[in-house]
Amino acid sequence: MIRKLRKILSALIGALLVAVFLGPVAPAQAAGFRCIGAPADDPGAAGLGTGMYPEPRTFLEAQSWWSDHGTHAHLGACLPADQTVRTGGTVLTAHWRIDMHGMNGYLHRLTQEVATDSCSACGEKATFYNTDSTKFRGPGIFWVTTSFDVGAANKSGWQQVQNRFEIKVADGTVRPAIRYMANIQHGKTVDHYNRHDTNGYGWHTNTAYAYARLKSSTSSYSPTLPYAPVKGNYSFIASHETTTDGVSKNITGWMVSVDPKLHADPPSTGLVLGSGTTTCAPYVKGTCHGPRNVVWTIDTTKLTDGVHFVTIFTHQKDSSTKENTGVFKYPIIVDNIPG
Repeated sequence: MIRKLRKILSALIGALLVAVFLGPVAPAQAAGFRCIGAPADDPGAAGLGTGMYPEPRTFLEAQSWWSDHGTHAHLGACLPADQTVRTGGTVLTAHWRIDMHGMNGYLHRLTQEVATDSCSACGEKATFYNTDSTKFRGPGIFWVTTSFDVGAANKSGWQQVQNRFEIKVADGTVRPAIRYMANIQHGKTVDHYNRHDTNGYGWHTNTAYAYARLKSSTSSYSPTLPYAPVKGNYSFIASHETTTDGVSKNITGWMVSVDPKLHADPPSTGLVLGSGTTTCAPYVKGTCHGPRNVVWTIDTTKLTDGVHFVTIFTHQKDSSTKENTGVFKYPIIVDNIPG
């Protein structure tokens, strides 16, 4: 008994010395989830560390090119795409990475909303707004953190969270945008969004929308983004589209590739799965699209194990020298190591 009391006293004295010399011991840090494909400088969620979040996320990126391949804007973020989001008046925080590559413009605003069948812009809000043309000016890379209440959706179920960044340039506005699906659960009537897909689009004042779409394999939405590692053959569905708004111009070219490095010297188009031009008349406002609902298959044994990026390009010409391109990019984890 005396020996037991001595051990207890010894432990208490040791704990007291730790508190005196080292201060209080912090609670164990929650593990969190590492965002797939996150850039090395992604801030992550507070308290979790770089690239870490409280729920599964994947790094999605849209690009808007204007007026050539050397001048364009990247918009990317770790997002809970294809995940169930349970909300009760809470907000979703995201860190947006904007790279104005060769672009001498300035960041104007980020608008976020949720689209459902009966509410095309639920909770629409400018979560970032800047009118000072001397601030957030490119070329350069900027991080912008925003919070948005996806619970503003008027229906539960699979809905589309829409995010569009406006960048003011000398001849108008460039707008890269990311749209992703989330299973929003907040107790309201379930009514899944019919116009479902995950996409990125490029937009310019002179050409409007050039969509690069990742499509669902079913008529009702099913998750399309691969959070689990892939091996052997991996397939996905892509579409290259404009709109029927009477403003957007025809799609004139397209490409689907893995790991393109167009900033390299010399540039590389990566592993090209397909590319081409269309028969659409350029510079014309119309309804002529590129290839739609095409199934592409990657033989992942031709890739190294690790993270790779599938990239969908959609081009539309504005003139003989100017072209708008919408790009959507998402990561896959290749794992072909036996065992």
